[in-house]
Amino acid sequence: MARNDLIIEGKAFRDLLRRIEEAGETFPDVRREMFERIAQELPELVNAKIAAANPPIRGTTVQSWQENPGRVGSKGGYAAIAPRRNTYKVQGSRQYAVGYLTNALVSGAKTRMPASGPRRRPYVPRLKYGQIRKRPFYAEAARQFQSQKSAIVEQFAQELANLLKGAQ
Repeated sequence: MARNDLIIEGKAFRDLLRRIEEAGETFPDVRREMFERIAQELPELVNAKIAAANPPIRGTTVQSWQENPGRVGSKGGYAAIAPRRNTYKVQGSRQYAVGYLTNALVSGAKTRMPASGPRRRPYVPRLKYGQIRKRPFYAEAARQFQSQKSAIVEQFAQELANLLKGAQ
């Protein structure tokens, strides 16, 4: 044995290693449960941000397009909310996917100038700007959730600490 070797032995160390291994087995379940609780909370946050959008979004249509509750990753590693899949807004004879419409609201949409030709009179648009204003309600909801230090995350931290202490 060299002089610089560090040997840690003892009952307390073996007990700590055993608790870490036990926590490792139950950690994915606890993490999934935390993200399922967060997924329940996300629609409320996003709908509040949609309602507070500037400029305002009229009606509750966009709010009704959101998943309720949010979804959890297949391995339980994240929670997300997005527009419902396979849902369409019908306008006349056209169908628009609500995900497409929500994306246009969140990222803004450029306005298009119609083509003008030599025989046409010059086009003067009613719109005086080149892009519809962004309404980043998903990013704002994520920022608000992270700044709130949610009770769900603190409860998860406490459960994890209890697992490591062996006090479950």
